[in-house]
Amino acid sequence: MEQDNKKILVVDDTELNRELLCRRLLRRGYHVEEGVGGQDALSKTSSHDYDLILLDIMMPDLDGISVLKQLRQDTKHVDLPVIMISARAEKELIDKAMEAGANDYITKPIQFNDALEKIEQAIRN
Repeated sequence: MEQDNKKILVVDDTELNRELLCRRLLRRGYHVEEGVGGQDALSKTSSHDYDLILLDIMMPDLDGISVLKQLRQDTKHVDLPVIMISARAEKELIDKAMEAGANDYITKPIQFNDALEKIEQAIRN
């Protein structure tokens, strides 16, 4: 797969989580930008194009599911692949994310090889 032209927005309010994920994605050849919260994610997606968003659910300013719902209401982003990330793995939360329009769901701590498969699949589809 040609990752060199694929751009991913990694949104998480925890700096260490963003740094670790971004570093691994950069090593795989992806272009990566960081978002520090929900409002930042909406701001960045309004002015930049991405091939995928990795979006944390639990953030203090605007939670990931609210961000996802807003993205899905915008015709520009209705088909943008979004993978939700959370330390919580309850079926109800996963269902809520998928109903809001998530393409997939990754639980923390992130198993990078599994996450990479989901990322590549979401970008391909």
